[in-house]
Amino acid sequence: MALTTQLEAFIERVVPAYPTLQDVLRQFIDGLSVDYTQLNQLMTSAHTSMIQFKHRGVVYNLWRISTMRGTPAYERFKYGIAHEYDSEAERNDPNVAYRLYIDDWLDWHTINLAVS
Repeated sequence: MALTTQLEAFIERVVPAYPTLQDVLRQFIDGLSVDYTQLNQLMTSAHTSMIQFKHRGVVYNLWRISTMRGTPAYERFKYGIAHEYDSEAERNDPNVAYRLYIDDWLDWHTINLAVS
């Protein structure tokens, strides 16, 4: 989907730049960082309301909360745990997967963080 190309590229660039996925999510919701500003602009232009991240057996939802329609300056973000897997394979997977929500969930994409 062409609308999401820039948002996907941004996510794939930012996630490996931080030590943990939780650090990335904190930057995305802080309201002050450059990463927050960029995410806000890209999610608004791609009409994306939620992103799911899966890492080490935990699925996090990151969603956009809008106080006024059509006013991206008032957008805020929250994140929370949506699901935890019991599978040992899921818990040991060092990679981060993500998918976007635009009227329906799009396909999962994987960011390879495995150290060789």
